[in-house]
Amino acid sequence: MKQEGFWNPTRTLVAAYTFAWGFASLDRLLIAMLFPFVIPYFGMTYAQAGLIMTCMSVLYLIMASLGGALSDKYGRKKVILPSVIIFSISSFLTGFATNFATLIGIRSVIGAAEGSFYTSGAAQIAEQSPDESRGTALGLYNSSFPLFGACIAPIYATLVASRWGWQWACYLTIIPGIILAYVISTKVRDAQPLAHARHQGTPRTPWSSVFKDRNIVLAGLLSATWLVWLWTWLSFGLLFLTKVKGLPGNAAGLLLSALGLGGCLGAILNSKLSDNFGRKPVTVIGTLIGILGTVIVVATPNIPMGGLFLILLVTGTACWGNAPICLQVIPSDSVSGEHLAKTIGIIVAFGELFGIAVAPPIVGFVGDRFGLAAAMYVGVASLVLMTFCGLFLRESAPRVCARRAAGSVA
Repeated sequence: MKQEGFWNPTRTLVAAYTFAWGFASLDRLLIAMLFPFVIPYFGMTYAQAGLIMTCMSVLYLIMASLGGALSDKYGRKKVILPSVIIFSISSFLTGFATNFATLIGIRSVIGAAEGSFYTSGAAQIAEQSPDESRGTALGLYNSSFPLFGACIAPIYATLVASRWGWQWACYLTIIPGIILAYVISTKVRDAQPLAHARHQGTPRTPWSSVFKDRNIVLAGLLSATWLVWLWTWLSFGLLFLTKVKGLPGNAAGLLLSALGLGGCLGAILNSKLSDNFGRKPVTVIGTLIGILGTVIVVATPNIPMGGLFLILLVTGTACWGNAPICLQVIPSDSVSGEHLAKTIGIIVAFGELFGIAVAPPIVGFVGDRFGLAAAMYVGVASLVLMTFCGLFLRESAPRVCARRAAGSVA
């Protein structure tokens, strides 16, 4: 397929899905950012607030796999476009919720739609991106989660809710939803895949054979260990910075946003580096930097504010930036289009199961028993395991593999 001009089909696809995933990420975390307004409005307990996030996550995990399987069978846009429409309308309807049951029901629908979109969108980007830049494209796609979810969402939520009420923070999300649905409907098409073209016309293979590939199993383990570290920070990082480091809330929030900003930069940078130098070295080195940065923040007293910001920015860039490599790039190097979306869905679901469902209660128990500093070391231990798993990766970056093959022939 000949692609002419800057806005060729692949770039249009990546841009549209990157903004759509960013909007979905903002919306997924929006309700948490609105809890200071929503909890007293509905008279909710903290446990009920947590249940909303849990239900969203459970439906997200289920539909990440099921939605991916449907897009493998029926086509990407047949799943992606309805998903965008559903989570956009549901976000708008959140502002009309009149009780806790209605609120949790609407937010659960949002989680399901966003899970379907994420894996299907990643699969289509992987299929329609050239081999030599597939990691970069998926890095751009993933960069929108920390940018919109961790950096923009808190500012947007508190600004709008404090001026016009929390409902308007939900109502206004319909605007980007309508625009994105229109762009995806009219400008994005299910084109002939560029990547994995070698699989076209070959006999269908059973999905179970995918998990015989060592890299697919390792990708699942990498995603789980990485997400344990991430959600240790997202769940308890603010408490650690305020209770242990003694920082005021606004300063702690700024520092945590540095981690998110680093994640945005790293998703692009690490993926680009992995295209050029290999998935394995970028994953291992980024994880080691994540270990070092976290230990320095936890163990070193009296670090100036600027120093903490820089350390967390670098840590987020190196470690959070590994997300697209673990969740999508490594699977897309190894799996054909007929199984790609559901394989990514399983890897995402496995990782988020440990990161969101299993790890936070364990980290909380450690914090209660031994202190918040000890709780943060659970994330460090998880990164140690991630480093160990990364050492067993088989290099799969097409450009690196081609160089090695040419060198062996010469």
